Amino acid sequence: MLLELVLDPADTFVTQETAEALFRRGDAVAFAIMSAAVTAADDEQADHVYAALGTALVVFERERNAAVKICRELAQDPAQPVEVRDGAASLVADLEAITFRAELATESTSTFKSN
Repeated sequence: MLLELVLDPADTFVTQETAEALFRRGDAVAFAIMSAAVTAADDEQADHVYAALGTALVVFERERNAAVKICRELAQDPAQPVEVRDGAASLVADLEAITFRAELATESTSTFKSN
């Protein structure tokens, strides 16, 4: 039922709100649903799923790190359907691409010191 809401072809508001709620929930069940959604979404749905990801998980690094951990476990779990494993692997890559201001400041400082 939740996967159907995330992939609602008629209402992207429902897609984005459901996706945000699931990302904020932050457990394996929620990420399994979102992983399956990533592999099945059309371009417009995927845009809203990734917007929801950014809204829900880019505030705190610890939340992003917890999401990466859960998605890695889903991606490597042979008991999960292939679409969940593939979607989770995709989410790991996207989540790891998110940087935080503290990380950027550290990178800038270390670059400056090495010059």
